[in-house]
Amino acid sequence: MRVEGVNGYTNVNYGTIASGKRINGAADDAAGLTQVQNLKSQDNGMQVGGQNAKDGINLTKIGDGALSGIHDYLQSIKSASVKASSGLLTASDKSAIQKEIDGYLKGITDIVSNTTYNTKNLLDGENALGMATNPDGTGPDVKTANATLKALGLEGYNVTGNFDMSRVDKAIDQISSMRSGMGASANALEGAYNYNMNAAENLSGATSRIEDLDMPQAISDKKKDEVLEEYKNMMLRNQMEEESLVTKLMK
Repeated sequence: MRVEGVNGYTNVNYGTIASGKRINGAADDAAGLTQVQNLKSQDNGMQVGGQNAKDGINLTKIGDGALSGIHDYLQSIKSASVKASSGLLTASDKSAIQKEIDGYLKGITDIVSNTTYNTKNLLDGENALGMATNPDGTGPDVKTANATLKALGLEGYNVTGNFDMSRVDKAIDQISSMRSGMGASANALEGAYNYNMNAAENLSGATSRIEDLDMPQAISDKKKDEVLEEYKNMMLRNQMEEESLVTKLMK
């Protein structure tokens, strides 16, 4: 804090220097304090919004990783289906292939059941999850996917009789579309995160420029105060000594 003293000298107290802050209370600079609090509020909002964006990015990575696993299962089902289409196979051969496909289908179901983020399932239905990347609580939505066997059109898929292999192709296309959606959400959240962190850094800098003390100048001013105070005391002592001497001479 720098204020003009009664003799026009600048007074800087040690508490202000110790804190490193020019504004430690409303008395130091009421308008500046209001500015600082507003900037800190915006900064905090940006920081939290950035963390929300980062959480959203992690969510999309988990979702895309799981969908990639489902993609692999579907490709295996496609290969098994092509094999089952051969007219050279016996009923026993097709039954063995179906058992293999059943294992892949179960793998898809297990992935869907176990893919969660903070207890929220990401693949058993299409839901919009607001990420609240903005200081006012708004932000882009991340849509979860529906990769259940029913949604993919593969519930009850069986190659031991007449079957339509195009069902597998359609399921593969659906998963590709879901992964594209996850990727788009991740890109949007990455942009929001970078913006928030940059804005928070700028807000923090603006806060420091208003609130922080110019330490070299403050120390210089404090030393000047001390010198002036010492000089004032010396002059006062000299004046008192002169007055005392005059008093003695008059007696």
